[in-house]
Amino acid sequence: KNCIGAFACMAVDVDRWKQVEDKVDLIDGKDEGNEIFTLEGDYTDEEVQTIVEGAEVCPVRIIGVTNLDTGEVLIEREEKA
Repeated sequence: KNCIGAFACMAVDVDRWKQVEDKVDLIDGKDEGNEIFTLEGDYTDEEVQTIVEGAEVCPVRIIGVTNLDTGEVLIEREEKA
């Protein structure tokens, strides 16, 4: 819904994002409802950096990244109406 289909996240992190029609969707993301999807797992520092970079390039800032072990918010997701 809030994705504008810029595909910037997918260009940075093709392992976690896929094109679905004219939008991007999280691969193997768990639907939490209200346009929130989570992806849990153990990632290397390099993988975390790629995940963060993918979120940072989103032009509408709807991708958030949180370390679920520590609760630290690495990238804040902007809420859209």
